[in-house]
Amino acid sequence: MPHLVLPISKYSRDGSNNKTINRRLLQWNQGQLIELSAEAKALQCRKSKPHIKKTNEIKNFNSFISKGKISNAIRLLSDKSSGGVLPLNQKIGPKTVLEILKEKHPEPLAADPHWKIRNFDESLPYHPTIFEKVNAQTIRKAALKTHGSHGPSGLDADEWRRMLTSFSQESTNLRKTFSKFALRMATQFIEPEHLGPYNSNRLIPLDKCPGVRPIGIGEIIRRIIGRTIIACIRKDLTTLGGNLQTLPWTENDLLPSITGFIPKKEERELFSLPLRQGGLNIILPDDRNGDYEWSISVSNPLKKPETAENVQQQVIASINSEKKIILDHKKATVQNALYEELKYATQLASKKGSSNWLNAIPLKKYNFDLTKREFRDSISLRYARPLTNTPSLCPCGKNFSTTHALHCPKGGYTQIRHNEIRDTFANIMKEFEMTTAARPTFDPARGGRERGDLSTMSKQYSSRDLPSHTKLKYRQDTQLVNDEVSTKELKRQLEEKESHASSSSRSRKRNRPELLDMDDPVDSDAESKDGSDDEDEDEAELLAELNRIKKERAQEILKKEQEQKIEGEKIRTENILTGNPLLQRSEASAAPTDFKVRRRWDDDVVFKNCAKDEEDKKSKGFVNDTLRSEFHKKFLAKYIK
Repeated sequence: MPHLVLPISKYSRDGSNNKTINRRLLQWNQGQLIELSAEAKALQCRKSKPHIKKTNEIKNFNSFISKGKISNAIRLLSDKSSGGVLPLNQKIGPKTVLEILKEKHPEPLAADPHWKIRNFDESLPYHPTIFEKVNAQTIRKAALKTHGSHGPSGLDADEWRRMLTSFSQESTNLRKTFSKFALRMATQFIEPEHLGPYNSNRLIPLDKCPGVRPIGIGEIIRRIIGRTIIACIRKDLTTLGGNLQTLPWTENDLLPSITGFIPKKEERELFSLPLRQGGLNIILPDDRNGDYEWSISVSNPLKKPETAENVQQQVIASINSEKKIILDHKKATVQNALYEELKYATQLASKKGSSNWLNAIPLKKYNFDLTKREFRDSISLRYARPLTNTPSLCPCGKNFSTTHALHCPKGGYTQIRHNEIRDTFANIMKEFEMTTAARPTFDPARGGRERGDLSTMSKQYSSRDLPSHTKLKYRQDTQLVNDEVSTKELKRQLEEKESHASSSSRSRKRNRPELLDMDDPVDSDAESKDGSDDEDEDEAELLAELNRIKKERAQEILKKEQEQKIEGEKIRTENILTGNPLLQRSEASAAPTDFKVRRRWDDDVVFKNCAKDEEDKKSKGFVNDTLRSEFHKKFLAKYIK
């Protein structure tokens, strides 16, 4: 009905919308469904499709992970994100979607006679005070909390919420009717044949990429009434159902469904250990006996806020150390109770990195998604248990076992495992842009178009394959021949004799001045002595002059500081005397004196002291400008610059 009555063109106005809805309701009452369907189809065909923005997958993935929504993050990375509702006439393989749904839909079964109530006329036993909360107000609260798509009737949660809350008297009457129906459903027996429309579901085929998944969506009214009744009997249901995390349920149902076997007592103790210590981190209820006391000890320091942080850190550190001691003691106790084979397997599982596959996100892209059989076999190998559903004999004729399966050459499984490790390593290297050859090249690469025809091969060779040492080497003149050595030695002796003769002639002329020429150097020992005395006197005068200049500069600096101090004292005294406007009024002044506080014209302007060179970091006052506030500057300095 909503799809036939409510579609309205976006170009129509409010007045015309009311007329259009009244006209369609009149056609509905008169049974003109064909005309309504044609009009709705015409509007739906011309409806524009919403623009889907391309979002950043990395940003959305990080957002889902930070919020703890692991399933949404995995769905974002998987290939199933493009799935949706499939049309019934679409073909998936040789069959259509409708035929696949009919195959998956189970055949109806007759009701068990033991489930039927024999005395239909008698009301169900209940206390009158249990369902006192079933009233119009409870129906309204349940309607506001209900969300979801529509069932066979076509009214979704938003439309039911609008009908139950938006209209004053009409909504109140509808809520009262709902409360009466809910009370009758909870207290009286109703024939199942009369509840067919109430329990019916809308079947939707979802795309599993590939495959079809049938989903049934029930009526919104059923959810509203269910919320209302559960609000009255919530405590009774909790007491009747009990805690789902109890030990018997975990041991008898949960662990066998995960591991594929019923664990023994020592194995159950082992499974309660953390993953890094060889367990599965499926805790026992007795392991949490001290959590309440630890929580109280951590919360007690909050009574004194001034010392709460330091005391709380000390308490947390002591609790962590106590937990570590308890965990180490439990690990030692569990290890002593295990048999040798399981103890050795636990030691291997406790090594670094051996439990990462249990913490990894099951991404299909990297083949991290294990099937139920693969996961159970991995758990069995982790704890040295025999694999189930395995043959007794290997195709090679020997007895089948896990060790033999890893070493049997028949079937090529050893090569397959080797190739998987090789390909994984090669893919990792390719991601880091490292060139690698995943497979060995037995035949070296050669040039040419056809390797069989030698005449068509190219003339390309490696530089290392080219011929080398194609010329004979002859002895050269520089390789210490006897004649050459004797010539060099004679030349050296002549040079030494010449230098010795020249040095002896210079010494003779120095001792006898009459033999000196005009160009010969003269010994100046006396002159050097006189020059050294003059240099000492000049250096002493320079040092005295430098000390005098330093002393004069120090006196000038001291004099300036005293003058500045006297000037500052004068200014301070003048400000004290003239700062109070009451003291400025003198008898000699004839003009009246005003007592207003003098302010500069630029005290309240926005663009004041904007120069970066004159920025005063000590004065941090209020600035009536969001772009020049201290918070904005710190934000830009921290996140933008």
